[in-house]
Amino acid sequence: MAENVLETVRTTVQDFIAPELRTHGVRLDNIDRRLDELRSSVEHRIDDAKETLRAGMHALDARLVS
Repeated sequence: MAENVLETVRTTVQDFIAPELRTHGVRLDNIDRRLDELRSSVEHRIDDAKETLRAGMHALDARLVS
């Protein structure tokens, strides 16, 4: 009887839970990849904004000096 219960639990885990866990693992990997892409994009946008601000500050400094 105990063996039958254990076999039922093992089968349930293999047939239903394990595939769901794999699916969720794949989804989490995709989310991680998308977050990395988003982080990289935001970092580039911040760097571009910094350069624009620096150029504006240099132009303003030049106008103030002259």
